[in-house]
Amino acid sequence: MKKIVSIMLASTLALSTFAFDTEEFTPVGNVSSYTKTEYSVTTKFGDYFRMVNAKYVHVYDGSGLEIETSTYNSKDALVDKVTYTYDTSRNLTSCVCSDSAGNTVVKTTLEYYADGKIKAESEYDANGNITGKIIYKYEGQKTTESYYDSEGALISRNIATVNADNKPVEKYCYYGDGKLEKRIVYTYLENGKISFTETFDNTDQKIRKEQWRYDVNGGIAEIQATDAAGTLVQRDIYKCDAKGNPLKINMYTVAEKFGSTVNELQSITEYAYK
Repeated sequence: MKKIVSIMLASTLALSTFAFDTEEFTPVGNVSSYTKTEYSVTTKFGDYFRMVNAKYVHVYDGSGLEIETSTYNSKDALVDKVTYTYDTSRNLTSCVCSDSAGNTVVKTTLEYYADGKIKAESEYDANGNITGKIIYKYEGQKTTESYYDSEGALISRNIATVNADNKPVEKYCYYGDGKLEKRIVYTYLENGKISFTETFDNTDQKIRKEQWRYDVNGGIAEIQATDAAGTLVQRDIYKCDAKGNPLKINMYTVAEKFGSTVNELQSITEYAYK
């Protein structure tokens, strides 16, 4: 659902006023809910000031399944809500996205193959009209995700090679006309955690590299991004709890200014768990 919502938010103007949280994150431990607060950062006279952009509250049932996500604006008013339904095998079967008045805006249904792998995600508007669909196919170590619009026209296609842990090692991203958009290569540590990713454009020129660093408990400590020239351009600095759950993320852009390398704080994300 989070994949198809992120695609449709990017391509459907009607959904542009909604702020569904598409983060793929499941907290470790006995967590009944967590609140994610996103702040934008501005500077005045050399000092940093932060302002709430959005707040997301994720709620879990007693078995650890996420059952609800609510979005609030900077004034703590409800913007939208997503509710999740599962089958007896704990597979997500539907998601209903509603506005602040409780009116359904988007509904997504999911289908699975007999082996439990996801087969398709279909998205519908409030009137039950299909607005998009993702179809998944698996061939050995290759996974194909095809994204279609409401008319059944192909929007884009991702073809990934996965390892024995079903994690991608290489992904090709194509436009609907079959032209290559980019290629992403994934490298992992011995413990299975991601080490770095490299993104190449359609001419196979490297345009970005992201490298992960971890703390002594295995939580993310920092993600560094470099550009095509290998120059550091972004730093996401994490503070995590002993279980590896993020508590705070500071996102900095890095640039050469005033004769030195400057780290400029752009945004802050904070997490609180119950």
